[in-house]
Amino acid sequence: MVDTTEAEVLADLQANRAQLWMGEGAAMVLQLLRPPPILHIWLAGGEMGGLLDMRGGMEAWARSQGCEAVTINGRRGWDRVLKPFGYVPDGEELRKALS
Repeated sequence: MVDTTEAEVLADLQANRAQLWMGEGAAMVLQLLRPPPILHIWLAGGEMGGLLDMRGGMEAWARSQGCEAVTINGRRGWDRVLKPFGYVPDGEELRKALS
């Protein structure tokens, strides 16, 4: 895993290469990758319940942007938490196909 500095995250947010989504006690930094359009959850932190509560809205927004999938990379354990929501291992990431 590559370490990212706070300055790099802020630069990507300011240049609209990433988006900050904030929820109840949690936040995510997302990237819209092209081609093909994929929404990548780059960074996430906070309360698990808050993160999971944002999932539905984030996936709906990704669909509205034409994304065919959502990907996430992070610590082991996310696969167990996100499996009930359709996320499956794909190499070093988790992926959910969007229909």
